[in-house]
Amino acid sequence: MSHPVYLSSSTLPRMPEGSRVVFDPHTGSLWIRYGHEPYWLFMRNANLPGMRFLGSSLVMLVLAVCAALLAAWQFQRPLHRLADAAREFRIGRRVPPVTASGPAEMRALIGDFNQMMRELAQSEQERAVMLAGVAHDLRAPITRMQVRADLLPDAANRSGFLRDAESLSRIVTQFLDYARDTADPSPHA
Repeated sequence: MSHPVYLSSSTLPRMPEGSRVVFDPHTGSLWIRYGHEPYWLFMRNANLPGMRFLGSSLVMLVLAVCAALLAAWQFQRPLHRLADAAREFRIGRRVPPVTASGPAEMRALIGDFNQMMRELAQSEQERAVMLAGVAHDLRAPITRMQVRADLLPDAANRSGFLRDAESLSRIVTQFLDYARDTADPSPHA
């Protein structure tokens, strides 16, 4: 059986003189007399047994790891959505704007990515309109060339001239098809 441990007032510098602290390590009980007061303060189980401390520490460690995994998963989700959208955009598919979520830095990155997609789409649209305008403007001169070629007396020259005009007409049609596909708001497969 263990004996109570008496602690002197020198171990407790903030307590007034005459204070006494008694600790029983066997029961974990603690008695404190403050100064010269006639009563004692009694605390049962004042020390935390080693196994209880170890168990509490283990539970806190498991909870901390779970919280860290949840935080990492929450951070990873918007990053994964952004990576998927960037991959789709890189191969030429139109993707809807990515929903901004996660930490402030991630939301800023997603916002910048969405702005970049809007600016590139606008630039592509302007290029398609310009290309369509040029192609449309070339149709009238090509048609005039074909009409004039029909008036040539030499069959060999007429045939070569008409082939060249037809070739130019196919190129213009390809430009217009490209511009139409670029201006089409439906996503590409």
